[in-house]
Amino acid sequence: EPDFWGYVEQQSEDPTSLAATVATANATDCGSMPNTIAGMGRCMIAMARKYAPRAVVALHASAWGTNMDAASNTDPTLDVAAVAQKTAKFLAACGESSADFVVVETSDRDAGYYQAQGKSTWWDAANVKLPDFHQDFAYVKALTEALNKPALYWQTPLGNMSLNNTSGHYQDNRVDYFFAHMSELAAAHAVGAAFGAGAGGCTTPDTDGGNFVTKAKAYYAAGGQSLCP
Repeated sequence: EPDFWGYVEQQSEDPTSLAATVATANATDCGSMPNTIAGMGRCMIAMARKYAPRAVVALHASAWGTNMDAASNTDPTLDVAAVAQKTAKFLAACGESSADFVVVETSDRDAGYYQAQGKSTWWDAANVKLPDFHQDFAYVKALTEALNKPALYWQTPLGNMSLNNTSGHYQDNRVDYFFAHMSELAAAHAVGAAFGAGAGGCTTPDTDGGNFVTKAKAYYAAGGQSLCP
């Protein structure tokens, strides 16, 4: 469960102080590693290297792991770079320094889905009012630079603004914003984005009126986005 790393970070900013059964649970692969959350992360990455040497591996960075959510923040005085650096330090101690990339996310549900439940998860596409896309990109840029690892977005909802906020047809603006601003993702050192419905009833490529497929095809036909160094 990717959110695991956010929840344990909320317990302590020092993962070496959090107990976990590691060496005593798997002495074969991780017998030399400490029985801590830090040891658990390092054990998982070591096992991936051993048993799936051609795979790439990463830990997940939750923007809310420090108890200060850098993705949904509305306070213009919050230093999101400092928040990112705290999470980077936490994950580095858990083995992220030996990973290939770091995983980040937007939202696990369409904004319209959450809105129907009385919760706002919208990001301002005009980047005028927080929370907005530029704030999240600033967080991701600081995170990737602190870890010296590129980022991969996942849990990117598939809604669009033409939908009517009924089951399977919830609104969101992230697909449209991402495809229109891939250079901003690249500038934050993101190397990709994975899209998908996080729960039943959320928008899918089969229920979004063809928006995702149309934009993906156009993006591919145009040659894609060059990565930033």
